[in-house]
Amino acid sequence: MAVVNVHGIEAKIYAGAVELTEANAWSLAHSSEYAEIVRHGALGYKERLKGAQDVSGSITVWHDQDSKTMQDLAMGGVESILMIYPKGSDTTTLYKLTCWFDFEHGSDVGSAQALTCAFFGDGPLVLTGFAA
Repeated sequence: MAVVNVHGIEAKIYAGAVELTEANAWSLAHSSEYAEIVRHGALGYKERLKGAQDVSGSITVWHDQDSKTMQDLAMGGVESILMIYPKGSDTTTLYKLTCWFDFEHGSDVGSAQALTCAFFGDGPLVLTGFAA
């Protein structure tokens, strides 16, 4: 079976009800906490119990209308819906979560100004259309 690669430029991102047309980077991480269990007589192996799960990541946008949207979401003090379509033309495959945003605005003399927005999930990550 041939592998189909998806270029990063194909992604579409919606924060709140707004498509971020000036987004230029995104990341999403799913992690869990683990409790280690060691028993007397164990022969060198630990057991682990999976605990609370977490979702976090970031979105970077150029300093333009999208940066104003993201600043408003971060400063508004309310949760927002985030939807990331890895391949924008495929609206059946997406990540969706409710999250909080923070932002950092910066630049250097050799590049355009950008706003990097960290997000922190508030509930489960919903994966739609991903097959094992």
